[in-house]
This record gives sequence, C-alpha cells and structure tokens, in this order.
Amino acid sequence: MRYAGDPTPPAPARGESRLILMTARGAPFAPSGIAYIDARLVDKGQPAGARQTTPITLAASNQPLATDTSTVWALVFALQFLVVAEVAAVWAFRTVGPQKTWIVFAPVLILACIFVCDQLVRLLPNLL
Repeated sequence: MRYAGDPTPPAPARGESRLILMTARGAPFAPSGIAYIDARLVDKGQPAGARQTTPITLAASNQPLATDTSTVWALVFALQFLVVAEVAAVWAFRTVGPQKTWIVFAPVLILACIFVCDQLVRLLPNLL
C-alpha cells in the first residue's frame, strides 16, 4: 500500500503482471488524498497477451480527485428549472387547490430535484 507522492514500484519484468487499485482517503464526499494498492501476480495465471507499453495520458478532468466544471452551466439551468417549478406549484396551490397541485407538480418537482442532484454529483471529486 502506498499513498500519493510515494515512489512508484518499478515496471514489471517481461512475463510478470501487476494490478494497481486506487481509492480515496479521508471523509466521505470530501477526500483528502489517494491510496494505491499494488498487487503482483504470484501464480502462473493465464498466458500473457499483448502488453501496452506506452503510458496512458488522461485529461485533466479524469485525473484522481479532479472535478469536471465544464457542465456548471447545466447546474444553473437545473436550479432555474427547480425554482420556476416551485413558484408555479405555489401559484397553483393558491389558485387551483392542493389536490390538483400535488397531482401535477409532484412529478415535476421530483424530476427537477433529480436534475439538480445529477449536476451536483458531477462536481464531486473524481475517484476513477
């Protein structure tokens, strides 16, 4: 087990295999670091296939603990939709009555909350 900033183990020799698991450290929904688990294959296992020898480069938003802020505009629109739906529900409650308002606006408000939560989750740190 190693943490971010610790030296990376040497590349496996020909015929050896290695598995790297990565997870977040810290409080839920507010990670403070990354923990890596390095595993080495000790059994014969399956025959070796084609190996990838070039390093994989990830976009900045796909790096560990990165956030994707490219869709913040969608969060703004989802919040606007939620506010408009709430104002319309209050207006309908006062003019039409509670029964018809609940029938019409309960699904609309649930959908608006789902849109807002979906966009908020996209802003959480990436755990790959």
